[in-house]
Amino acid sequence: MAAPTTATDELEEIIVTGFRGSLELALDDKKKSAAAIDSIRSEDIAKFPDSNLAESVQRIPGVSIARDAGEGRNLTVRGLGAQFTRVRINGMEAMSTTGGTDSSGGANRNRSFDFNVFASELFNSITARKTASADVEEGSLGATVDLRTARPFDYPGFTAVVSGKAAYNDLAEETDPRASFLISNTFADGKFGALLSAAYTERSLLEEGFGTVRWDNGPSSGGLNPASTPTNITIGQANAASTFLPRLPRYGVLTHDQDRLGVTGSLQWQVNEKNLINLDVLYSDFNADRDENFLESISFSRTAAQGGKPQTLIRDGAIAPTARWCTVCSTVWTSVPNPATTNWKRSSPISLCRARTISPIA
Repeated sequence: MAAPTTATDELEEIIVTGFRGSLELALDDKKKSAAAIDSIRSEDIAKFPDSNLAESVQRIPGVSIARDAGEGRNLTVRGLGAQFTRVRINGMEAMSTTGGTDSSGGANRNRSFDFNVFASELFNSITARKTASADVEEGSLGATVDLRTARPFDYPGFTAVVSGKAAYNDLAEETDPRASFLISNTFADGKFGALLSAAYTERSLLEEGFGTVRWDNGPSSGGLNPASTPTNITIGQANAASTFLPRLPRYGVLTHDQDRLGVTGSLQWQVNEKNLINLDVLYSDFNADRDENFLESISFSRTAAQGGKPQTLIRDGAIAPTARWCTVCSTVWTSVPNPATTNWKRSSPISLCRARTISPIA
């Protein structure tokens, strides 16, 4: 008896895409290049491995980043500063500079490229060239970083992608949206192509903490309230050059709001097998607002020339660990004992205390 047969449907093709595919493409780029390069590819359409381009590049060996408001901003390659790194967008040299988005940042006034200006969804690949090559113009001691945006011939026919996500910060009590879209199509049997993509991001940050601004020594922060000086320390010692105290102890609440909009457009024309014409347009708008609110006393920041700090009270203090305090004669004594007695000798004026109530100062 013959075995029963069952009808099956044959699949002509199965395509699997994902992060593994992007790693293979990046590895192929490295193999085909005669120079020393490292590449990072988008794992899917408009889906770069990280939300910030600089944070993606730091995966490459020898590359580190400087952060601003928690986001990667500049690249440092092999220990050379960001001003020694050259950046190209779609093969053309580009500049990107911003102001400091936090109090420790600062405006970029050199050749450093600020990667936080651009949304990562707008790019398909990043290539870092660490060695010189005849086909790459000179201009960098660190590396030449190539950024490449999406183009219509990268996708087969009509392609449309929309993505969105949101993050909630329970400290700031704000929801941060992030959205992007891409639409692309080819025409005339693949000879013409058009693409449009856009990305929008919002971030709301909140910082709370305590700071001293910096530390001052006694002479520059003189004028402490002498009436509040404890018995085991003198006002002269509190105002000594070896005594340091916080210049502005304060509580701070810092808010940081930023939004970023990026748009790319691309047109391609395959004239013939050897000639391809590309037209790329890139627009980015990055805005950041930072508010700093502090709770502090004006007394803390006045120098002796400005009247000092009469409102600053000294509740406790310590002098040299080897010194002793006598509760009878109310004197600070040095740790040099009189060979003839068990009492302690005061350095100036020379005198002896006969009391036996001398104890170490905590």
